[in-house]
Amino acid sequence: MAEKFLDIKMLGEKELQARLKKIELKMQRKIVKGAMMKAARPVLALAKILVPVKTGRLRDSLRIRTLTGVRGAIGAKVETGTRQQLGIPADAKYFYPVVVEYKHQSFLRRAVDDDRELIMSIIAREIRAGIESL
Repeated sequence: MAEKFLDIKMLGEKELQARLKKIELKMQRKIVKGAMMKAARPVLALAKILVPVKTGRLRDSLRIRTLTGVRGAIGAKVETGTRQQLGIPADAKYFYPVVVEYKHQSFLRRAVDDDRELIMSIIAREIRAGIESL
């Protein structure tokens, strides 16, 4: 049987979850997707500040994309450019953004961790605004 509502688990937002359940699933997805994309903006901005810069290609390649490929999930992610966009040869052994993130200086994880409360408040605010605009 198909889902009839999205299951969002946000601390202290039981009232918001209940209101969201009363809306058609397609509209729920639209509201939550918009909220996630807006919440990703400050993460992107902070990641661009935190990323180490040599040529600026990595910083300039950062962008927000919708989360896809995860069954039933709705979300947004900040991702780096491709090897081609970053000027990394296809046969190169290492992918520079991964080396920076995991070996030297985590900039993506720090961008999320430093603003976790802001991210959650933006998501809640945007979902609430989306529900009230109906």
